[in-house]
Amino acid sequence: MVTYQGGRRRESFIFYGFLLDLVESNNIYALGENNKNLADIIKILTEGIVNTTIKSDQHPELMARIEAFILPLQKNEAVWQPIWEKLPDNHKVLLSGQYQ
Repeated sequence: MVTYQGGRRRESFIFYGFLLDLVESNNIYALGENNKNLADIIKILTEGIVNTTIKSDQHPELMARIEAFILPLQKNEAVWQPIWEKLPDNHKVLLSGQYQ
């Protein structure tokens, strides 16, 4: 697991961008067969926000990419419900717009 101290924050930021590159290009190895890895991908991305590795004021482009990836999934109940059920409560708070 990546630690989030010192120089590791920059590496973590690069990791999140690369993960988004993979999912935006519909990489089967990242998404998994039948998109079975979507919940894990959402969890990884939201963890970066929850633990403040990704900050909206410091990483606006990355935040916009995360939102552009997640919002369409949230609008599709059949896709979103199984993802939602697998997320930790603090990630659910973030995704419901109640995160501070």
